[in-house]
Amino acid sequence: MEEAVVSAVTDDTSEAKVTVAGVPDRPGIAAQLFRALADQNINVDMIVQNTSAHGTTDISFTLDKPDLAKARKVMDALKADVGYTELAVSETIGKLSIVGVGMKSHSGVAAKMFEALSKAGMK
Repeated sequence: MEEAVVSAVTDDTSEAKVTVAGVPDRPGIAAQLFRALADQNINVDMIVQNTSAHGTTDISFTLDKPDLAKARKVMDALKADVGYTELAVSETIGKLSIVGVGMKSHSGVAAKMFEALSKAGMK
């Protein structure tokens, strides 16, 4: 019996993205950033940390848009202590998730999704 490769598609436009750039690549820095956010009851959804280059890295994360101003204040307060170089925020993002048992066993699912988004004019 065949099952659908993709069984659900969901989207969410209620989030914002924060990128903390030029973060010193030292143990405990990410913990310090996310502890400060947690202490202010700011929930973080997705986290991406880039590979270190020249001793620094970038850390991006998403959170609910209503928490963005508070998160910016938290990050600004940590700048001198952490030593990051730039804080970039975006409220014009969306999250698209595709779900299905065949995702792991069928190659090309992500390619097809991005091709469809491209044809629809999405960036």
